[in-house]
Amino acid sequence: MTRSVTYRLPWTVYGLLLTAGACSSPTASSDGSVSDLAVGQVDADYSCHGSDTCSESAPICASTATVPACRACANSADDTECGKHSAATPRCGAAGACVACRPATQAQDCTMAATPVCDASTSACRACQAHSECASGICKASGSCADAATEIYFVDSRSAATVGACQAAHASADGSKANAFCDIATATGAATKRPYVVVAGSSAQYGPVSFTTPQTETIIGPGPAASPPAVIYGGLSNSVTVTPGATNNILLTIEGMTIGSSTTPTTGNGIACTQNTGTTANITLRNSVIQKQGLVGFLSSGCTITVDADVISSNQGAGIRVATTTYTITNNIIAGNGAVGTPGVRIDDSPAGSAFAFNTVTTNGGAGNTAAGGITCNAAATITDSIIVANNLSSPTGTQLTGSCTLANVVVGADSTSDAGAIKNMPPSFVSGTDFHLKLNDASNTACCVDKVTTSPATPNSDHDVDLSKRKKGLGWDYGAHEVQ
Repeated sequence: MTRSVTYRLPWTVYGLLLTAGACSSPTASSDGSVSDLAVGQVDADYSCHGSDTCSESAPICASTATVPACRACANSADDTECGKHSAATPRCGAAGACVACRPATQAQDCTMAATPVCDASTSACRACQAHSECASGICKASGSCADAATEIYFVDSRSAATVGACQAAHASADGSKANAFCDIATATGAATKRPYVVVAGSSAQYGPVSFTTPQTETIIGPGPAASPPAVIYGGLSNSVTVTPGATNNILLTIEGMTIGSSTTPTTGNGIACTQNTGTTANITLRNSVIQKQGLVGFLSSGCTITVDADVISSNQGAGIRVATTTYTITNNIIAGNGAVGTPGVRIDDSPAGSAFAFNTVTTNGGAGNTAAGGITCNAAATITDSIIVANNLSSPTGTQLTGSCTLANVVVGADSTSDAGAIKNMPPSFVSGTDFHLKLNDASNTACCVDKVTTSPATPNSDHDVDLSKRKKGLGWDYGAHEVQ
């Protein structure tokens, strides 16, 4: 009589066999003998013995099952087992696989400074891409979030009727998130400098700000479409003044702000920058509005400026005027400026490295203007991929540009210019007389402007439009500030 003996291997051996993929499902003839194991057979009750032995598509070892088996994760209750499956993927994802993070648990999952955001589409931690992705309100250029306690001053008028009323009620304000300053100038002028100022929207206008000493500052508001917006207004003086003294260097960025009166304009420029010998003044204005200033919207002499994705409108002087200034002016709507007969844009000289591209310049110049209402080039300047129409309101079909402007793919309506880069007698169709975005699915816009730039532009900031939406959206880039379709 032959006696059959069944051997059991230790768990560690089973684990090695399972991980190596050597084990297959038991057959009807399996009896657990050594001869069975030699051909890769194991008892069914050992199909998994821990989530670390399961696959990526079925990462959870269901220990409560009659026969333990690997399955997909179901919800956050499986997070612990996901962590056992792999320390790199401690969360249960929507598709049943374990993932690195979930947006709801971002603060616990994405703890590395360089990758503080959980991407909703990939469930992986990445660098921040927008201020709104950071709890502090500031996404730094490096992709990390600024520290609210050490790098940011907060400004909030707390719905007071005026900034002065706020200051009277909050004399102990220290600029922290819990006890914000009432005015922007208090934050930018603090003895201990911080590189960022986060400004809350307010029904009260914030007062003017001035920069004269060495400083690197970024002022971030809630965006021009916020209700209420954050408004800087200087009244009878400039709203923002930059005049570096001695050998001082100033690097200023303003984003998401409204600069200028919310009612009736009075004297003063929106932003006025004057760079003196031996100094540096570099200003970036982005995703903001300059409006209803009694003089020029953005006035620069000797500075380096970037004006990108802004709306500059209803200023009594030019919307933008530059002299001895290296400029990057892109993706802006410049409209309704120059009520006293000045153009929308005045370029007094154009240093190497300057760029004017993807802008919409319209309804500037005012009634009774005898010069060009759109752009005056008092020095050779190239205007690229832009829409310059319906300026000089006393004769909107007349000259849109004067001086030494060179055009490269510029829609000029019925302008009489003979420049080879002009696109004439093909006017665009705007949303309204006050909204100068292009109409969607409009035949006029298809003819003049949509998808007309078919090779990647060499000009800066060509990956977005005035609303910071993506360019390109179709087969090519659209002329002007707005990428409509």
